[in-house]
Amino acid sequence: MLNYSNQQNNYTTKIRNTMKPGKFRIYKASAAASFQYVPPQIGEWDRITKNGCVMIEVAPINEKISSNQQRYYQWDRKILFAFGINDLTEFFTNPQNPPSILHSKPNSTITKKIEFLAGEGKYEGTMRMILHEYNKSNSGHRHTMVPLSIGEFAILIQLFTAVAPKMIGWIE
Repeated sequence: MLNYSNQQNNYTTKIRNTMKPGKFRIYKASAAASFQYVPPQIGEWDRITKNGCVMIEVAPINEKISSNQQRYYQWDRKILFAFGINDLTEFFTNPQNPPSILHSKPNSTITKKIEFLAGEGKYEGTMRMILHEYNKSNSGHRHTMVPLSIGEFAILIQLFTAVAPKMIGWIE
């Protein structure tokens, strides 16, 4: 007799073992954002050599809109931010009003900052996610702001909560 339950469990296990995490994407009139889980790196003796992160990418919109009114985002001008486990601890200190988080590597000319701010003016009742990139070598600064609805921000909090133990290898 064919056992459907075992077949279904084997199929589900196979999918989980081969499935790559998807991206959570947000497209707005001013910019777009993409959030993707990056698993930890495993080294010798199955030890974690580098914790995982949530890779955040933001891209401004191209001001030139095509003839069919389709929006194009400048992904070649994107700002990347690897949101790690220590960043999550800072974020969850006060998730309704998270602090700014700064990334600066030793001997690097690039410094990055992410901010989650309550919306003001036309953005009241929303959150704004702003990524900054400062270049010390040429005094350059660029930033991209992505407005987040309360629902999008709530999903982001849930995704951050779910991914935290995966980032350090506590669960697969």
